Amino acid sequence: MNFLFSPFVIPVAGISVAIVAIISGIWLDGHKRRLRSEERIAMISRGVPLADIEKMLGTGDEEKPPVKDPLRSLGNARRTGIVLVSVGAGLILI
Repeated sequence: MNFLFSPFVIPVAGISVAIVAIISGIWLDGHKRRLRSEERIAMISRGVPLADIEKMLGTGDEEKPPVKDPLRSLGNARRTGIVLVSVGAGLILI
């Protein structure tokens, strides 16, 4: 029971939550793609033309819009890097 009062419990729990969130996001994305493909297969088996399927379900490319301004994207990446490095330094100093 001594491990519950260890100073490493909070960082380990935080990292565990982050890992679970990343894994669940990847799993949900795969699940969504699988459902979309099953819908397409069911429509094709019913004889719906491909043009109508594309109109109803879309091509799947519209989910990820292109980056509008590359400099803004670099700024977001820089800000994310600064936050992550600061959190890492804070965890080291604890």
